[in-house]
Amino acid sequence: MHLDTVEWLLKAAKGNEKPEKNTSLDDSVNPGVKIVVELLVNVVSSKQYAIKLVKDYPEFVVKYDNVLMAIARTFPSGLDFGETLIYPVLDNICTEIMERAKCLLLILVFHSCGRLQQYSHIEKKKKERERAKEVLKLVCEAIDKSHIANAHSHYYTGPILVAARKNDYEVVDAILSRSPEAIQYKDEQGYDIIQLAPSQKLKCCIGAEFQLQRELQWRKEVNKLIFPAYITKENIFKETPDMVFTREHENLMKEGEKWMKVVAESCSITAGLITTIVFAAAIKVPGGINQEFGIPLFIHNTAFTIYDVSDAMSLFASSTTLLMFLSILTGCFSEQDFLHRLPRRMIIGLVTLLLSTTAMMVAFGTTLYLVFCYQRPWMVAPICVLAFLPIAVFSTLQIPIIVDLFQSTYARIFGKPSNNFRIAFNLNDIRLYFGK
Repeated sequence: MHLDTVEWLLKAAKGNEKPEKNTSLDDSVNPGVKIVVELLVNVVSSKQYAIKLVKDYPEFVVKYDNVLMAIARTFPSGLDFGETLIYPVLDNICTEIMERAKCLLLILVFHSCGRLQQYSHIEKKKKERERAKEVLKLVCEAIDKSHIANAHSHYYTGPILVAARKNDYEVVDAILSRSPEAIQYKDEQGYDIIQLAPSQKLKCCIGAEFQLQRELQWRKEVNKLIFPAYITKENIFKETPDMVFTREHENLMKEGEKWMKVVAESCSITAGLITTIVFAAAIKVPGGINQEFGIPLFIHNTAFTIYDVSDAMSLFASSTTLLMFLSILTGCFSEQDFLHRLPRRMIIGLVTLLLSTTAMMVAFGTTLYLVFCYQRPWMVAPICVLAFLPIAVFSTLQIPIIVDLFQSTYARIFGKPSNNFRIAFNLNDIRLYFGK
């Protein structure tokens, strides 16, 4: 990891390297050059991603596929979903702090909350990924400029398979944009990049519904990459890829359907109870009504306004919850429904159920305040604590499920689409490739 020493050794090796008569992949390379290549591999493996070294010594990059393989194995994952959301906020805060550096108290508060360390960690990951992308680009350009026969098939075969196993879409995209035929490369077992799903990737989602949704997302993404004729091509058993997918995921669909029905039934019962309670509470208002005019006695009280609004919100939200979960129970549970339709209904149902429960407890708390807290203000504290307790418990149990559903349904898991890939991977390239 001493980059100055590595750079000095690279200069020495470059000065002592003798030109080869014929440049090909089968030519033997002197031991000194092998050591230098290993130095570059060590630099990449330690996640240094020294752009200057790769830019100054491209001739060592194209000796073997070791450097590109090291990039594929150690390519940083980048920011996760939560870090992507929080980074702009932390960046703005840090910029504001730097502009007002004299405000020592603001810096101390920001540091004591741990936000400064969190921002530094996210910034480090972001810069590391940017350097890795730059090094990947330089290495691929060096390979493209090399005059070695069959350079693409030699250099890209191993790295693209490793990158596919690790879900490094940046590496896969960079290789396919330069060598579209790399999608056909196979490993020693005869599997290509479409068939290389590791077991840990298949089991990364908890629950049958989430796993089936992820499988459907992968199938949709794979359909964008493969040759269009392969989508309807039959195997030796006269089965299309869609037929194979349905057969292989039949048990997973049954488990997902069972899980969603159990959740929908439980939540429907809860939503029905809440609807009954808040509807009755809307008719019988606390404190009674004026018998002469039919107006509630507490109509001018602020607490009564809070009660009225929260009770109405609870009624509307619980009714929406009931309708959402009933639509799930009466649905057909087709294969494509697990991709967006059913998760979307589940998200809406759980969010409105949480909202209705919260509004119901607020309405109940204001009722107790109106009835029992007259000239007894000390009762406000225990009422607030007791009303907040079920809300906190329910939120703790349901919010993680809501977040998982939202992230699994709407968060991008394959990265941003690349324009370069779409330009390079065109029908003319496919016709030329298969024409050979």
